[in-house]
Amino acid sequence: MLYPENIEHLLDFDKIKAKLLKYTLCEEGHALLSQQAYFSDEEDLIKELKAVSETRKVIESGDAYPTLSFVRFKDVLETLKFEGSTLNEDQLLRSHHVIKGIFELQRFFTKKERAEAYPVIAELFASISVEKAWYQNIEKILDLEKVEIKSSASDELIKIRSKLSKLERTSEKVFNSELKNYLQKGWLADQKESFRSNRRVLAVLSEYKRQIAGLVLDVSGNGTITFMEPAVLQPIAAEISEWEVKERKEIERILRAITAELFPLRNEFKHFNIVIAQFDVWQAKGNLSIKQQAVQPEINNKLIALSQARHPILESHLKEVKRSIVPLDIQLSDKHHILVISGPNAGGKSVAMKTVGLLQLMLKFGLHIPAAEGAKMKFFTSVMADIGDDQSIEDDLSTYSSHLVKMTEFVKKADKNTLFLIDEMGSGTDPALGGPIAEAILEHLVNQKAYGIVTTHYSNLKDKAQVTEGLQNAAMSFEMNKLRPTYELHIGQPGASYAFEVAQRSGLPTAIINAAKAKLGNQKSTSEQSLSQIQNEKQYLKGIRKNNQRQTEHLEKLIANYEGLKSRLEKQKKKLILEFEEKLLADYNEANRDLENYIREQKEKGQNREGLKKVRQDIDAKRQVLAKKINKSDRQPIQENKSPIVVGSEVKLEDSPRIGKVVEIRKNKATVLFGNINSTIPLDHLIHCVSENNAPKKTTNKTTNTLVEKSKFDHVLDIRGKYKDEAMPLLDQFLDQAVVYGIDKVQIIHGKGTGVLKNFVQQYLKEYPFVTQFEYETDASGGKGVTIAELG
Repeated sequence: MLYPENIEHLLDFDKIKAKLLKYTLCEEGHALLSQQAYFSDEEDLIKELKAVSETRKVIESGDAYPTLSFVRFKDVLETLKFEGSTLNEDQLLRSHHVIKGIFELQRFFTKKERAEAYPVIAELFASISVEKAWYQNIEKILDLEKVEIKSSASDELIKIRSKLSKLERTSEKVFNSELKNYLQKGWLADQKESFRSNRRVLAVLSEYKRQIAGLVLDVSGNGTITFMEPAVLQPIAAEISEWEVKERKEIERILRAITAELFPLRNEFKHFNIVIAQFDVWQAKGNLSIKQQAVQPEINNKLIALSQARHPILESHLKEVKRSIVPLDIQLSDKHHILVISGPNAGGKSVAMKTVGLLQLMLKFGLHIPAAEGAKMKFFTSVMADIGDDQSIEDDLSTYSSHLVKMTEFVKKADKNTLFLIDEMGSGTDPALGGPIAEAILEHLVNQKAYGIVTTHYSNLKDKAQVTEGLQNAAMSFEMNKLRPTYELHIGQPGASYAFEVAQRSGLPTAIINAAKAKLGNQKSTSEQSLSQIQNEKQYLKGIRKNNQRQTEHLEKLIANYEGLKSRLEKQKKKLILEFEEKLLADYNEANRDLENYIREQKEKGQNREGLKKVRQDIDAKRQVLAKKINKSDRQPIQENKSPIVVGSEVKLEDSPRIGKVVEIRKNKATVLFGNINSTIPLDHLIHCVSENNAPKKTTNKTTNTLVEKSKFDHVLDIRGKYKDEAMPLLDQFLDQAVVYGIDKVQIIHGKGTGVLKNFVQQYLKEYPFVTQFEYETDASGGKGVTIAELG
């Protein structure tokens, strides 16, 4: 129940409805929304709110859902009521758009992932039966661009239009011949030709009209031009007219046939109209929710809890004048189900009360409410309001009498499922009498467990709220130093009226204000001063709290800046370490290049084997020094692993924290990969360990070509099918690179063949200074067709 009848106007809900209706896209949606009643069932309301949330989600997500063509469809349904009726081309086109739109929306929303994301919308579209063939059959016969029946709609129509086309070409040819003839004779006006009654005519100078055989169809206003159809065209025109009649009859037959196909689907089409209207209502509500930055509230049977609630009509008005609304924080519960708001005039008491009432009506209508996330609203079956002056001359009612009439309804009908709103309770009569009556009514409403908000200036009602269970005081604050209201609601204490302060702000002379204070009396003055003092102290404490909050926010910013600086320093540190490693790696690569060049020079000079071994040992020592430096640039927490070292183990040098991975073990030496660097190290110099991140630290990707080449170096050389002259440079380069890269073992595939290449390789390896020994592979791995060489 809503009371009184004009409650929507009192709470500005009529304006919300007007805004909402503007978001509808079709007549059906507009009509459904206009006729919609308030929800009376809680489950239905929750489903509606979810549907609005889903529609808003669809709109905001940017998901390219098919756009339903919200075209006029009512007249199509009216035509299909009667068997044997015929849809025209325009109705057929609109039927196509609706059927196709419904089909595509159903397919879109009922797909598994979207049905899970939008279950209520999916349920709506799953409730209808629609087939693709229904609109495709229309496409077969109707040109959707020209909105006319296609020639291909029937064999007969193809034949008719082919004949008409031929006749029109003949008519064109004959007319042009006549035009040329009379033009040469000078019998035509400057405009030469025109159309009359949809027929092509010559513009003949009236003085020559008797010289031309033809039918006069029109004369110009001044009579100087006669519009004539040449006689030679009349038989052709008559034949064209006959075939046009045949065309119209065939089109009507086709339209009747397609209408007969659609006639059995009329009930499905009615359902389409219902679905279209419902979806239109949801999208309108979803768009309004976005516009108002509203939320779906939680329905709670024992609580109203609103944070940052806003009166949407007031907010919209304030935005137009570039002002901001002061949001409302308010709570009502079974323990304190009636709020008594007091405070200065024009301080926002009525706005706070009307905001709660308006949001309840919006909720009951299935709308989101403008408030912060987490809003909770009790669902009331009745909303009653006594707001404004309803003085009636016709019914001989004074202002106070009209209030009492409403109070009678409140007392009779308010219960635990009622939200009531009373503005300026008890006003309109002698306060000495109005106050007690108001207090008695309030006691009754408390006993009825009704929820409500009351605004008042009456001290007895404020006092009653302080000592009565179920009632609670609330105050609208006022800034004394600026003599203006803040429009903020504070729950828990009564508010002062600030009558003298408001009078002073309004410009009333000080002498009059002082005289009024003198007439007031000490007791009343003291009470008002006490409330004012409490309010001022609250404002003072609020100022301190805001100051503390600002200081806390400042401290948090400093901490955040410190953390950011610390993070940047850590990144800079890591960057410097990486740059240092890069430099070391560059030095290592340069040393490798120097070694390669030096080996070649010494080989060319014929240096003996022992001399080259000494060079190799010097370079290896330098490599170890560089590797240790690189290792020291990396600091990872390491735990020692007592198990034996095997291929794949993570290890480190005794005096270095850098972790590498064992890729090969031969005899008492291990080949360890540190980053992109292979190093051969005696096993007794390695410690088996476990890194915290269980992986060698990745080095920078800015490695030089030498490291890249090394990582790609193949330990196997295949020279089968080569001549000795071709094989020699390949073998020489292969062995030199293996030495430079610190490779200990290589494999040369030469094949068995005639034995020439095999003998050449064996002889070359004997003479190569860094080869310590070589032998054939096992029979299983190639036998005498493959030679293994160890370098050292």
